[in-house]
Amino acid sequence: MQSLGCKLYDEILFQKLLQFRSEVANMLNVPEHMIFQKKSLLDMSQVMPTDYNSLRRIWGVSNWVVKKYGSAFLTIIKEHIESKHSQEELKK
Repeated sequence: MQSLGCKLYDEILFQKLLQFRSEVANMLNVPEHMIFQKKSLLDMSQVMPTDYNSLRRIWGVSNWVVKKYGSAFLTIIKEHIESKHSQEELKK
């Protein structure tokens, strides 16, 4: 976990979200901030929402963005959480 001011966020998840946003933006030929702003991705990597309602509470996330991109970003977050739990289990 990394610190951004006094908030902790998951740097690995943040990088995954940045990478995916870049791929989507390139595919759609739109600026990356049209998908999600960087601050929204930072908030996602801190809060780690796993459903649409919690995703809507992230800074800068509108209902339109949730409908258009929410599923894909939630999948990345859920897979990251599952991977993290699996790694923790292996350490036990």
